[in-house]
Amino acid sequence: MAVEAFEVESIVLKLMVIGDGGVGKSCFITRFVEGKYTTDHPPSQWKREHRFQKKLHQVVVDGITINLEIMELNDELFRLTDVATEAIYPDAMIADCYIYLFDLANKESLHSVGNWKHEMERYNVGPHRKHSVWMMAGHTIKEQDYSILITQAEAKAKAMKMKFMAVNARSGENIDKAVLTLVADTMTHQKAHCNDPVDPWATSDTQPPVERAPSPLAVTHEK
Repeated sequence: MAVEAFEVESIVLKLMVIGDGGVGKSCFITRFVEGKYTTDHPPSQWKREHRFQKKLHQVVVDGITINLEIMELNDELFRLTDVATEAIYPDAMIADCYIYLFDLANKESLHSVGNWKHEMERYNVGPHRKHSVWMMAGHTIKEQDYSILITQAEAKAKAMKMKFMAVNARSGENIDKAVLTLVADTMTHQKAHCNDPVDPWATSDTQPPVERAPSPLAVTHEK
């Protein structure tokens, strides 16, 4: 549900946490919502059957109460063929804001951000299109020096017009700050675009065909 009229009782923002497998998405969300660190998360088989997991959490930003729908998109286990993806996602991939989470100990997970952003944006079309805001977060639970990769991540985030933060689900460092900063930026961004022209298809009974480029995340499963 998009923000409408910015009334306290009606503000609901959808936040999606995305990223490669094993980077700590579940840990990140649990730390933010429940204030604890745990590795006790649903097994892979359960995640295969529940591609989107949602948690609800209420926050206050600049004196405004906001209801967050926080969803985790379950990574490469569910990179399906375009036909299957089309049936599963519809508008589920469209969010008000996204956190791209990568592992500071895994350089490859940083480089996947372009593919993930493209995947989200190719579905963000038509009557349900949102002016989404993005943040990049580098996650670690270890006390190591990741300054080199952090520098690279900061440069990539700047080039992609995102903010960047290093976060730690075990200690809780920057977890709340990252989410609240993104929510505040999203509110500001949506206020700036609230008077944008309405998509003509949004009020039409006939929707145009949506042409989407092939997914960079899709794979063909062998039978």
